[in-house]
Amino acid sequence: MMRNFALSCLWVCAVTIGITGSASAADYYKGKKITMIVGYSAGGGFDFFARLVARHYGKYIPGQPTVVVQNMPGASSVKAANYLYNAAQKDGSTIGALGSTLALNKLLGRPGKYDASKYFWIGRIAAGDSVGIVWHKAGVKSVKDAKKKSVIWAAGSPMGPTMMTAVALNKLNGAKFKIVKGYKGSSRMLAAMERGEAEGTTIGWAALKKRKAHLLRDKKVDVFFFMGYERNPDLPNIPTLIETAPTEEAKKIFRLLTSREVVGRNFNAPPGIPAKAGAALRLGFNRMIKDKAFLEDINKRGIEISPMSGAKLQKVVEEVMATDAALAKKLKWATTP
Repeated sequence: MMRNFALSCLWVCAVTIGITGSASAADYYKGKKITMIVGYSAGGGFDFFARLVARHYGKYIPGQPTVVVQNMPGASSVKAANYLYNAAQKDGSTIGALGSTLALNKLLGRPGKYDASKYFWIGRIAAGDSVGIVWHKAGVKSVKDAKKKSVIWAAGSPMGPTMMTAVALNKLNGAKFKIVKGYKGSSRMLAAMERGEAEGTTIGWAALKKRKAHLLRDKKVDVFFFMGYERNPDLPNIPTLIETAPTEEAKKIFRLLTSREVVGRNFNAPPGIPAKAGAALRLGFNRMIKDKAFLEDINKRGIEISPMSGAKLQKVVEEVMATDAALAKKLKWATTP
């Protein structure tokens, strides 16, 4: 009986604490405005997801603050990352929708006045989920095949993910990708493949299914690797990039390369925000991604999401930032043309 009484007391205390915490969080944001800094120009993919989330997010955060979007493009969101880390108010009134390579860029020694592991990570709305594809006439069905036959590879900038992936496959796996850089965006890379200018590239799986479904339906392209920590349920027979690695060290390098896909379309806040603010931001995000109204809006737009909690996302970023100097040096070598 005493045990039952004690358990009852514990339950009452837990409920009381939960109610108090929720009320406290509601009080914190009640009547306030949150500015979401987007590290890219209006109209792009990151901006689209940021504005979609901003449209819904506020009503799920305790206190229901207003959420407004401010674009701050520059250096693939490094400008916005610097602002969020060094200049933004650390009171929970400013959050960010930044690039997925912030942690990876620091390992590669690229500019940026921030420590990605010290941001407060709110959550991820969608993974990058890129796939490697080759034209059906290229004579390549796997990374192993690419060691025997050269493939003309469409890439963007020298520091972009499509370029980095191909360079790493050439150096670590002995692939024979002949890289042609300068294509601005995946749409132009795919167009180059359709014109016969190129034979392979990487593209987001969701984007490929939505924008170029006919290429899959008509078997014009073959998917030969997936960029994720685990295989994509849509592609159970397609290996991850990590699985293609010939050595344990190469696996570690490919895992680091893949981290940008796992971080994906993310949201974070400056380091050092109050615990009440952080709890409310994560609670609101977790509520939003499960809510019927939000999911109906997503489905209406034909969008696929793959959410990740802020706590899990924080661990992903911290793992990347904990990479030792020797491996970071190998990563830089493996991805530099």
